[in-house]
Amino acid sequence: LLEAMAAGLAVVATRVGGVPTILRESVNARLVESDQVAELSAVLGELATDPEQCRRLGRAARESALAFGWDAIWQQYLSFIHTVPGQGSP
Repeated sequence: LLEAMAAGLAVVATRVGGVPTILRESVNARLVESDQVAELSAVLGELATDPEQCRRLGRAARESALAFGWDAIWQQYLSFIHTVPGQGSP
């Protein structure tokens, strides 16, 4: 999922597990219920005929994926360390 997002692809996924915590419907992906084959088919058909929506979702997915990159994680780690008494910069 994150690799597809980082590649700037339009993502279609099901609302299972932690997926909805990463993806937002019509913002950075299209989400469907896991047992709704007709809904999945409709969304895929819609994206197949709407290249602008694919580009918009792909750009937003790439931006979202950056929050999970090493640079972002490192900055979060450093921020956390500076909140621990005695572990921050002198």
